[in-house]
Amino acid sequence: MLTTPGDKVCSPEDASSLFSRLLYLWPNSLFNLAKQRALQVDDLWTLPPVDQAEAVTRRFSAAWSAAAAKQREVKQLPPNVPLGKADREAVFTNAMSSFVGPTFWVAAPLVKLLNSTIQFAFPILLFGVVAFIEGTEPFGFLPLTREVGFCLAAALGLMQAIKSVTENAYFFLTMRSGWQVRTAVTTGVFGKSLRLSASARQQRTLGEMVNLMQVDATKLEMFVGQFHILWDGLYQIAGYCAMLGVMIGWPTALGVIVMVLSIPVQLRIMQATGRGEGRAAHHADGRVKSVNEAMQSMGSVKMYSWEDRFCALIERHRASEMAERRHLAKLLSFARSYMMAVPLIVNVVAFVGYALSNGDIKASTLFAALAAFSNLRFPLM
Repeated sequence: MLTTPGDKVCSPEDASSLFSRLLYLWPNSLFNLAKQRALQVDDLWTLPPVDQAEAVTRRFSAAWSAAAAKQREVKQLPPNVPLGKADREAVFTNAMSSFVGPTFWVAAPLVKLLNSTIQFAFPILLFGVVAFIEGTEPFGFLPLTREVGFCLAAALGLMQAIKSVTENAYFFLTMRSGWQVRTAVTTGVFGKSLRLSASARQQRTLGEMVNLMQVDATKLEMFVGQFHILWDGLYQIAGYCAMLGVMIGWPTALGVIVMVLSIPVQLRIMQATGRGEGRAAHHADGRVKSVNEAMQSMGSVKMYSWEDRFCALIERHRASEMAERRHLAKLLSFARSYMMAVPLIVNVVAFVGYALSNGDIKASTLFAALAAFSNLRFPLM
């Protein structure tokens, strides 16, 4: 086991082989130890050097400085002139793009593209396997021999195994980029808050600063993890629609129409969720500000017996925030139920149209089409 001079156990990820990284065998020693006894703090590994806050902050600071210098050069601004709001937003976007680097912009999209392409093979191979069981020639040209059946079944299992490996690799890459972005934003905001002047601190409350480091940084982390779904969703829509068009014909359009009609409802839910998050954040700002004022002025609070007033004020902010959180929880529950119901409705509508069009009802066609419909998702879904 690798150790540092401080005898803290280092993560074995960097020293593991490619095979171990693809199948995530390198954490097995920690899992085996957890089966024997409860883990202690000393049993946990330190983060790899690339994920440690010091290295992440250094990389983000370098990316920010380079982006700011480039923006000044484009705008032809001297060093002593502060950047405007639009320029600072452009600097932040460019710095983040440079910060996540090739891992996010090259490796993750390639792995995602491979994963999505392999997913297309599952309904096709399933069609061949079920057709073989039915006693018809798979795909219309493969012979009905035992070797062909075994090869189709083996190919189906192999594609699922490769799909699992590439999917795990994609999520690992994007999640690592996401938590590095969150670390960079959190440390950047905290470092900036320590350098603010007294007049600048009056423009931002403590609650706003805490929300920037917690809520907003977390939203950026989630955005990084979901970014590639935007283009991958369109790629999968085109692939599965073409596949379903070959399998069941024009009834595919009925399912797509149902999906399109469901999008406005999802957009309304997302807009309501965004507004609720804003209101909850506003109440959280007030609660944190009141708690901070009470803690900083505890002597005056005790002297004038303001404990009950401050407790009532904090409780009002907390009650308002909890009410918004409960409303958001109900809204998200409805959204999940709605998004789970839409694919079922799509399947029913498409298959009813296929039956009414006197389509050939065969297990191979129906099972393959059902598998394709189950994977067909719009980016919002």
